[in-house]
Amino acid sequence: MRPIRAGAVATSVAAALVLLPGTAAADVTVAASRAQAGARHVTITFRVTNDDPAVPTTRLEVFLPTVRPLLGVAPTAPTGWTARVATAPPAAPLTVDGRPVPEITTGVTWEGGMLTGTGYAVFPIDVDRLPDGAGPLRFHVIQTDARGGTVEWSDLVPYGAPAPQHPALVVPYSDTPTVPPALSGHHHEAVDVRVPERTRSPWWTVGLAVAGVGLIGAASATLGRRQRQRFAAVSRRGSAP
Repeated sequence: MRPIRAGAVATSVAAALVLLPGTAAADVTVAASRAQAGARHVTITFRVTNDDPAVPTTRLEVFLPTVRPLLGVAPTAPTGWTARVATAPPAAPLTVDGRPVPEITTGVTWEGGMLTGTGYAVFPIDVDRLPDGAGPLRFHVIQTDARGGTVEWSDLVPYGAPAPQHPALVVPYSDTPTVPPALSGHHHEAVDVRVPERTRSPWWTVGLAVAGVGLIGAASATLGRRQRQRFAAVSRRGSAP
């Protein structure tokens, strides 16, 4: 086996850290604790960063599916924010477990707070039951900043108007949880928006960085030990009669 050079290890670790997912996120992303048709007690979480760190986010609107609605929607507001839900009768008669559903939640709006700098905030929605069918779930989202500017995620293209900047946010139905367990409980305490900056790595990224430093140290120690052994051998040959 060829020896590992310390420089090569350092370069590989640096490249891995640059390419890790999540180091450069979109302004709004979505994930679900469970994503199967008809799943119960699910948390859908929207993670928000500023489009421009110099301009705070002051409002987040999430429009929920109405043809295949989410049932029993209960949003949580981060510290300093308030959450407001919009409801309407279902587009078609809807029954669940044999009982009619008179109204559904069509959207959630968070406002009253302020997300500043390069930090992020999470906006969870607890859902009693996901819709049946093959999925995926698609969310139309509008992020508004303190200057009144908006960034929109949508599949809707109004006639004669420019297309939204991003496609709708999607949660595909699968068997794998897509958010950490800490965010998957049915009820949440308010989440403070003053959280670590975007440039800070998640714990698993920090762990990889520490492991990389350990590999670099080990390679350096091995290289140094071999150099000392060669120097001692040369010294013995030089001192021999």
